[in-house]
Amino acid sequence: VIAAIAVPNFLDQVRKTRRSDAKQSLMDLATKIEQYYQDNKGYPSSMTSLGYDAATFISPEEYYTIGFYTGSVSLSATTYEIEAVPRETQVKDKTCQTFRLNHLGKKTVSKGDADECW
Repeated sequence: VIAAIAVPNFLDQVRKTRRSDAKQSLMDLATKIEQYYQDNKGYPSSMTSLGYDAATFISPEEYYTIGFYTGSVSLSATTYEIEAVPRETQVKDKTCQTFRLNHLGKKTVSKGDADECW
């Protein structure tokens, strides 16, 4: 009986930790993109401009892996949107799904309450 309660609670805590890692990765990437904007008066045209290996990306949306999420980046000279899509066991996270962050600092999720998830 204890295991029936403890295991799901443990798995929920693991998913929350993975969410935190994904959100931190998005915030770190947004910081790099914004720094590039400050230095160059525009957003980068590709992730290689930020020092990322071109082989790990697929155009036009450039995908990268962040733990139990797959990320994508859409870039233009004046905008960007980055997202983290759950994969593997993280897709079982029923509270929060895909995290998105854009050039305006708007944080959204595909499922769940953005305020709660972010």
